[in-house]
Amino acid sequence: MTLASAGALIIGAHAEAAMVLVLVLFQLGEQLESYAASQARSGVTRLMALRPESAIHLEQGRRSEVPLAALQPGDQIEVAAGSRLPVDGRLITPLASFDESALTGESLPVTRSSGEKMLAGAVPPALTGWSRWKWSRNRAKARSTAYCS
Repeated sequence: MTLASAGALIIGAHAEAAMVLVLVLFQLGEQLESYAASQARSGVTRLMALRPESAIHLEQGRRSEVPLAALQPGDQIEVAAGSRLPVDGRLITPLASFDESALTGESLPVTRSSGEKMLAGAVPPALTGWSRWKWSRNRAKARSTAYCS
């Protein structure tokens, strides 16, 4: 198309050269749009791959690993330091610190206290140990103990 545009300019057909150039610009725009859409899709796919498939469920003082689909509102779950919260929930442990950079972009850990809501995908830093959660119905993930509500 560039050749066609250059040829049209050489023979003095300026209107045709401009139309060919407009077509080239439209095609370039479509290519850029396609690239941006594929990048967005791959980003969402990578985020979804971070979601744990199971959670540590606490029942009568015993821990058991269960699939996220088996969690019910009100269930308590635990999340180990360094693993992602599998579900949204409320913190039961008095205090816990979390890396929410994947969710909010904030680079510093956020300290949460008992009763505060947490979103699935947050990561307790490596030195914090286990924390407890009460699971909320919105999502499912955790390795700290969370209570599902």
